[in-house]
Amino acid sequence: MRHKKTKIVIIISAFISAALFCSPLWAKSEIYAVGCIDNYPYEFIGDDGNASGFSVDIIRKIADKLNVKCRIDLVPYESFILLQKNPDVDMILGMIRGDPNSRYYFFKPNMKINFSIFADSASTISSINDLQGLKIIIAAHDSISNSVLNEIKKFLKFTHQLTDDEVQAFTQLKSSEADAVFMSGSSARKIISSSNLIGIKELPVNTGFFDYGFGLRKSNDDIRSSLTSG
Repeated sequence: MRHKKTKIVIIISAFISAALFCSPLWAKSEIYAVGCIDNYPYEFIGDDGNASGFSVDIIRKIADKLNVKCRIDLVPYESFILLQKNPDVDMILGMIRGDPNSRYYFFKPNMKINFSIFADSASTISSINDLQGLKIIIAAHDSISNSVLNEIKKFLKFTHQLTDDEVQAFTQLKSSEADAVFMSGSSARKIISSSNLIGIKELPVNTGFFDYGFGLRKSNDDIRSSLTSG
């Protein structure tokens, strides 16, 4: 699995770096990228205190291929939104197709954000259809949770709560304040492991809800024609 991930990173970074070679980013001699600090496994702070994750690996590979410096700032969500307005930022990590952002083009390296249902191990919930009529917590940042809610409401009726406090969502689940938590599987597994939570089962939802990728500042117009945004 590790070799497969490495191969994907190399292929994607080679494609992007080829497009950037003749761009203003090359002239700047540095790529400045910003992302959200807690977007595991795409962007997060590792145990060594440095920026880590799939997206971070790609940006670093691009910088290596172009022989330029790479500066990556991973910050809390509120600061991430503000930093996107900084004209010095070249790329944003963790952009979702449909984000109302007029400053950046979207392009994706064939990734989707996949969500899972988390419920008490003793519950009878076995699929997304079993959420009908239950109380569900959708745990994600505002820009994501509302879109997820709209998608699920197309075929289910249930009581919902939206929150960006993923840890609190599991606290409510364990205290029976909700029947299930619906959120990114990778983020949830990290919380369950670090908090030593037991008695929780995961039911992956096979459909990826969002195309997930990068944002490229629109001032770099010559790059756009070389990137596939789908």
